[in-house]
Amino acid sequence: MLRLDPYAFFDVVTIPDPNVSADPYNVDGWHQITDGTAWDISQNPDWQAEVMDGFFGGDAVLSVKIESSDGTEIMPQQDFNFRIAGENPDAAKCEAYINSVCTKYWYLYGIARQETSGEGSSSNYNHFLTRGGKYSNVPGREGIPNWNDDGTDGSYDSNGNPINRWTGTGGYGVLQLTYQAANSTSDTGDANYIMPRDWIWNWRNNVGPAIPKFQQKETISTKLYNWLVASFGPPSIQGQGCPTDGNNQDVFNSYDGILIGRYNGGNGFNPIVSPKDGSTMRSPWKLQNGQWIFTGTYTINVAGKL
Repeated sequence: MLRLDPYAFFDVVTIPDPNVSADPYNVDGWHQITDGTAWDISQNPDWQAEVMDGFFGGDAVLSVKIESSDGTEIMPQQDFNFRIAGENPDAAKCEAYINSVCTKYWYLYGIARQETSGEGSSSNYNHFLTRGGKYSNVPGREGIPNWNDDGTDGSYDSNGNPINRWTGTGGYGVLQLTYQAANSTSDTGDANYIMPRDWIWNWRNNVGPAIPKFQQKETISTKLYNWLVASFGPPSIQGQGCPTDGNNQDVFNSYDGILIGRYNGGNGFNPIVSPKDGSTMRSPWKLQNGQWIFTGTYTINVAGKL
């Protein structure tokens, strides 16, 4: 019997499947081997069914016991521990793939680098933690999926307990996807919802869902952009480029700067008041001494990864 506890919420793989098994040699949840016949686990129908649901890995236990034909125990159960880990994609191949599936948001590859730059080489796409831990070396855990706990934002209540935001499962993979269960009464999602397996273990399948995420951000980004133009008029942010602190100057136009910043929730956005009606919105653009200043730190960091 093989059991894997992948690094995902409640996602456990057991071969043979204890509930609905297609393994013809399944006996009480064990794969029965007779006369020394080899068990090629990769060809097991239960294994293949699990792979069809998506790549998987994690901590694994292979359990073995030996019994005589009449059920008498010859060797008690022994457990052999091992793990299936992931390996980060080649940087050039990953960048080429992202650019091939996402032409509208041409800067998505820079976002992928920025989202995972703290977990290894800043020029790589760190879908997995090469050191085993976030920002630290954890020997024996190298290659676990890159996961960020979005449950808290560093805020604490009066008793010193972290305030739970319940925004979803937390960010996974090269584009730090956060899965939120559909809920018509709330937009906060479910922190315990099962993340789709392929988003965790397959970097290619982590890229696709980021595109509709951008499309969702366009509505609020367009609203902010139009509000800025209508509120301030000339000098307008229209036609402005976003200055960066890297080698790439004016990489993004004024709208791109807003949209990219919204991908990360508005890092570097500050309240700005309309001189026309007194309304307020959070913006990465502010008017200072007659000049537009861009404060979107996340966008600036992304520009440095292009």
